[in-house]
Amino acid sequence: MAAIMDTLHDDHENILKLLVVLERQCDSLDEGGNPDYDLLEEIVEYCLAYPDIYHHPWEDAVYERLQSKSPEVTKELGALQEQHDALQQLTRRLGDTVRELEGEVVMPREPVVQLMRDFIDFYRGHIDWEETAFFPAAERCLAAEDWERLDELFDSQQDPLFASPAKDQYLAIRNDIRRAAEAD
Repeated sequence: MAAIMDTLHDDHENILKLLVVLERQCDSLDEGGNPDYDLLEEIVEYCLAYPDIYHHPWEDAVYERLQSKSPEVTKELGALQEQHDALQQLTRRLGDTVRELEGEVVMPREPVVQLMRDFIDFYRGHIDWEETAFFPAAERCLAAEDWERLDELFDSQQDPLFASPAKDQYLAIRNDIRRAAEAD
C-alpha cells in the first residue's frame, strides 16, 4: 500500500480515538456535569490544525487523481470537498461554542450537547464513508504509478497529537486517551 494511504488510515484511527474523548466530555455535559473546557479547546485546535492543514489536502490529492483517472467513479462517490467544508464549518462552530463556554457565557446545555453530537456523528460518518467507499475505490482504480506520484507529493508531516513525542499543547488529550485505554 502507498505511504499516503497508510498515513490516512492511521489518521482515521487516531481521529476516532479523539472523538471518543469528545464524546465522554459531551456525555458529562449532557448529564449535568462540567466538561474539561481546556480539553475541549485542545480538541478543536487539533481538528482545525492537523486534519484541515495536512490530512484533508492529502485526501483531496488522492480524490483528484481518482477523478482524473475515473471520473465516473468520483461522480458516483460524490464530492469529497463538500464534506471537508462541512466538517470545517462544524469544527469552527464547535470552537466558537467552546470559547463562549470558557468565557462563562450562559447558554442552555441542550444545543451545546446537540452540536457536539452532530460534530461527532458527522465526523464518524465521514470517516466511515472514506474507509468503505472512497479509499477502496481509489485503491481499486489507481495504478502503481499513480500511487508513486501521490507519495512524491505526500509530505510526511508528523501528527502533532499522536506522533511520538507529541507536542505539549496536546498533552491533556493524550493523557485522557491513555487513561481511558487503561480503564478499559
